Amino acid sequence: MQDDVPLSLQPEPHGRAVIVRLIGELDACSAPQLGARLERLLMTSFRRVVLDLSRARVRDAHAVRGLLCAHQRLELLGCQLILSEVPAVALAMLAMVGMLAHLAILDAPSVQALLEASHAEA
Repeated sequence: MQDDVPLSLQPEPHGRAVIVRLIGELDACSAPQLGARLERLLMTSFRRVVLDLSRARVRDAHAVRGLLCAHQRLELLGCQLILSEVPAVALAMLAMVGMLAHLAILDAPSVQALLEASHAEA
C-alpha cells in the first residue's frame, strides 16, 4: 500500500520504565526487527517496556508473531513487555492463538499509574 509508513519507534523514558510508541506498519518486514530494536533500549537499565500500539498498524499474523517474539526476547533479559492501546484486530488474533493470558496488556490509566510508580523507583 502506498500509505504504509515504515515502522518507527519513539521511546519516552519514565524512571525505570520506557514507553515506546510504535508508529507505522508492523508487518512481515518490520516485525522480525522489533525485538532487537527494543532490546537496545535495555542498555539504559529499563526494567519495563510499554509498547503503545495506538498509532501502529497491526494487521496480520506477522505482526502478532513480532509482538510475541519481542515479549520472549525481553523476558529472557529480565524485562517486562507491556502492551498498551492494542488494536482490536491484534487482540482478536492474540486471543485466537491463546496468548492473551501470557501477555501484559494495560489500558491507558493503568499505564499512567505504572509510569508514575516507575518514577518513584528511580
